[in-house]
Amino acid sequence: MTVVNDRNGQIADLEDDVAALSGEQQVIAGQVTTLTTERDDARTTVADLEGDVGELERQLSQARGDASREQGRANNAEAIWSILDQVIGIDEQIHQQFGALVLSVGSRDWGTYTATVAELNRLFAQRDTLMGQLQ
Repeated sequence: MTVVNDRNGQIADLEDDVAALSGEQQVIAGQVTTLTTERDDARTTVADLEGDVGELERQLSQARGDASREQGRANNAEAIWSILDQVIGIDEQIHQQFGALVLSVGSRDWGTYTATVAELNRLFAQRDTLMGQLQ
């Protein structure tokens, strides 16, 4: 009988161990479910962040393109201003030469008149060349 009692005790111990392991298995299964949910949430977050990064990269690319176009416009405006500044200088010289032309006609100084007309022709040609650069 002692052998039977020992066997019954061992069986009871094994059944207790099985019950304990079954409980641990349920805890582990719950942890697996929780971790799986957390992993899925993390994957969703990563996908959202990757989408955000893609959108930010697109916006950055667009901003760079816009900046490049604006820089081109600024360079173009600077070139135009430089040409117009030169035209204004030439216009001032033309104005002075017309004053000299009027004086040369009034004093009948035909040598000065001829030189002034030649200078006006040169200034107008230079002005026309600059204005042609604006087109």
